[in-house]
Amino acid sequence: MSLRVAIAGIHIESGTFSPLLATRGDFTATHGVELLARYPFLTDPEFAGIFPQPLVHFRALPGGCIRQQDYLVMKQEILDRLAQLPEPPEAFYFDVHGAMGVDGIDDAEADLLDAIRRALPPGILVTCSQDLHGNVSPALVARTDIITAYRTAPHVDWLETRARALRLLLRAHRTGLRPLRARVGIPVLVSGEMSTTTCEPGAALYAPLAAQSAREGVWEASLWVGYAWADQARAMATVVVTGDDAAAVGRTAAEIARRYWEARRDFRFAVEACAIDDGIARGLAAGVKPVFLSDAGDNPTAGGAGDVTAVAAAMLENPALRDGRATAIYASLPDAPAIERLRLAKLGDRLTLSLGGKLDPVHGAPLEVTGTLVSFHEGDNPQAVLRCGGVCLIITARRRPYHLRADFLALGLDPLEHDLCVVKIGYLEPELAAMARHHLLLLSPGAVPPVLTGIPYKNLQRPIFPLDRDFEWEPQVEWFPAPCVVLASGSPRRRELLAAAGLVFDILVSPAEEVHDAALDPAHLCEENARLKAAAVAATHPHATVIGADTLVFIDDLPLGKPTDLAEAHTMLRRLSGRVHQVCTGVCVIHPGGGVTTRHELTAVRFRPLDDAAIGEYLARVNPLDKAGAYGIQEHGDLIVESIDGAFDNVMGLPVALVLGMLRKSTTAQLRA
Repeated sequence: MSLRVAIAGIHIESGTFSPLLATRGDFTATHGVELLARYPFLTDPEFAGIFPQPLVHFRALPGGCIRQQDYLVMKQEILDRLAQLPEPPEAFYFDVHGAMGVDGIDDAEADLLDAIRRALPPGILVTCSQDLHGNVSPALVARTDIITAYRTAPHVDWLETRARALRLLLRAHRTGLRPLRARVGIPVLVSGEMSTTTCEPGAALYAPLAAQSAREGVWEASLWVGYAWADQARAMATVVVTGDDAAAVGRTAAEIARRYWEARRDFRFAVEACAIDDGIARGLAAGVKPVFLSDAGDNPTAGGAGDVTAVAAAMLENPALRDGRATAIYASLPDAPAIERLRLAKLGDRLTLSLGGKLDPVHGAPLEVTGTLVSFHEGDNPQAVLRCGGVCLIITARRRPYHLRADFLALGLDPLEHDLCVVKIGYLEPELAAMARHHLLLLSPGAVPPVLTGIPYKNLQRPIFPLDRDFEWEPQVEWFPAPCVVLASGSPRRRELLAAAGLVFDILVSPAEEVHDAALDPAHLCEENARLKAAAVAATHPHATVIGADTLVFIDDLPLGKPTDLAEAHTMLRRLSGRVHQVCTGVCVIHPGGGVTTRHELTAVRFRPLDDAAIGEYLARVNPLDKAGAYGIQEHGDLIVESIDGAFDNVMGLPVALVLGMLRKSTTAQLRA
C-alpha cells in the first residue's frame, strides 16, 4: 500500500543586510499536481511506494527578508491546503532552501515546520531537503526525522538531493525505524564565493559524504557550508548525520565536523579577487575574450538587490570602454521606472536615464547614464539593452540572474563577441564558466560582500571564524530526538536523589546479575557491577544516556552486601558497631554515542557502639533486607551513626554531584531550568 506524502515548502535565500524586503509578489507558487514536475523521479519503480499529495511550493530569487505579513499569507495557504486533503498524510516532505529569513522571525524554517507539524497527524515522519547554503538550527533538526542537503556548488545535484530525501523517507517507513540525528554546529562562516566544491578544500570535504553515508548504521551524512549574509545565531557550517547506530552516527558527525574545522584556513576565492577598477583594467589587458567579471557584492542569486551601480559606473568611466575601443556586456540593472521610459522610446533613440540605486540605496546611488536603445523585449520580465560607448547595459523590470548563453542571445548579445562580460554573481554557473577564457571576482559593494570581516554582524554565535581567529574548538554532538536519561536501578533512594537534583529521567530496572569476585577490591567491584547494570539497559536503549550504580559497605576490606534475613542483618550491624567502615558507590554512565565513563565515591562512616537492644530497636524500625550493610542512613540513621566523612548521599546509594559531573560530559542530559 502506498505511503501518502504531503509536499510543500517556501524556497528563498534571505540576506539580512539587504534593505529590500521580499513580498508575496516575488514568489512563484506552484500548486497541486503541477508541483510534481519538481520530482520527475517519482515515476521510477523505486518510488512506487509513494502516493504524493502536492500542496503548494513557493519559490523566489534570493533577496532580503520576507515581510512578515506576506510570509504569514504563504504559511496559511500551506496549512489550509493541508487541512483540505481528502485523506490525512502519512508523511511529509519539507522542500525548502534552508536560509529563509522573515522580518521579525529569526528561524523561519523552524517556525514554518512547527506550524505544519501541529497540523499533521501526530508522530508521522518528516523528511527535508535543502541547499548546502542553508543555516540549520537545532530547532529545525528537532522537527525533522530526515534531513539532507546538496553536495555540489555550483548546484548540479539538486534533483538527486530531492530523490534522496524521499528515498530515506521510504527506508524509515519500510523498516519501521525513526532514525537518530546527530548535529554539530561548526563555528566557521564561508562566503558563497569560497564554497565551491569544484576546487579545494570544498572538493575534499564533500567527496567522502557518499561513502560516509554508506557506513554500517549510517543512513545519510550531510554538510552545510551555511549562509554567511544572515545575521542570525544559526548562521554557521553544520553537519547532520542520520542513522540507526548511535555510535556510528555520532562518530561520523564528529569526524566530518573536525575535518571542516581543520580546513577553515584553507578556504579561498575560487578565482582571483580584486578591486573594481583593477579588475576592469586587467580584464581588458588579458588578451583573450571573453573575460567574465563577477559583481559579487551585489549578487542577486545570493540575496543582493542587484541594482548597486558601482561596477557599471566604473565601466562607463573606463576610457577604452567609454570610446568603444573595447566592448562589454553588463548584466544587469533592475529598474522598473526606466523600463517604462524605454518602452515608450524607439530603437535608436538616445536617452538619459537615472538607473539603479532604488532597491538598495544603502550600498549605492542612482547612476545617470546616456545611451542608445538597441533592443527592447517584452515578456514576464521586460528587458532592454542600452549601448553607452562600448558598454551594452542590460536593464530589466525586475531582478534576475544571467546564467546561460541563451539569456544573452535572446537580447541579441553574445558574450563570446565581447572583451568583458560582467555578471552579478559569485562563482560562475557551469555554462558561463565554460565560455569564460578568464574570470575575476570584483570586491564590489552590496548586501552580500564576499569579504566577511567587514560586515557589521550583531547576532552571530561568537567566537566564529574568520571574524575570530584564535580560539580552540572541539565537535559537540547534539542528539535528536534528545536521548532520555535512564536510571538502571529500581532503588527508591536513587530515584529520590536524582529527582531532587532536578534531573529528568526514566527508570528501567537492569536485568544484569551482580558479580561477587573476591579478587577485586571493593572500588573496582562497585564500578564493574555499575557497568554491568548500565550496559544491560543500554543494549536495548542505544539512544539513551544510561546511569548504572552499585553500592557496597565494606569493613576490613571485605564487602557487606544486602542481608538475606534479619539474623544476618543483626550480625552485620554488630560487626559495624563502634567502628569506622567505608561506603563505596560505583557509577557508570553510558552515552548514546557509545562512550562509557565509570567512577566511584568513598565515604567513611563511624557507628555508635551498639548493644543487642539498640540493634533490635533499629531493625524494628527499618527494613534492612534491601540495603547494603543492613542499614540506611536516611532512615533513623541517628540511632546507629555517630559521624560521617564524605558525601551523605553516597551513603544513601548515589553520589549526586559525581553523577551530574559525569552527565555534563554528555550533551543529552536534560536538566530542568
